[in-house]
Amino acid sequence: SMDEHFEALTLAQLQQYRKPIGLLNVRGYYDPLLQMLDNMVDNGFLKPDNRHLCLDASDVSGLLEKMTTYEYQALKKWL
Repeated sequence: SMDEHFEALTLAQLQQYRKPIGLLNVRGYYDPLLQMLDNMVDNGFLKPDNRHLCLDASDVSGLLEKMTTYEYQALKKWL
């Protein structure tokens, strides 16, 4: 669910979760959510590094490729 997805993203931001987090965006289902995240970056509410924690692809092979090549990088704190 969205609750678990954003909980995982929050834990990743807090450096308590270091595995890839992905959305299988079949037929653009998650496009509005991804656009909202991009808009949050554009308006300074979300750091680009945090945005990149959420991987997405329109097909399974593309998402698996992104997830298998994912490398955790520690994020800088806001303050």
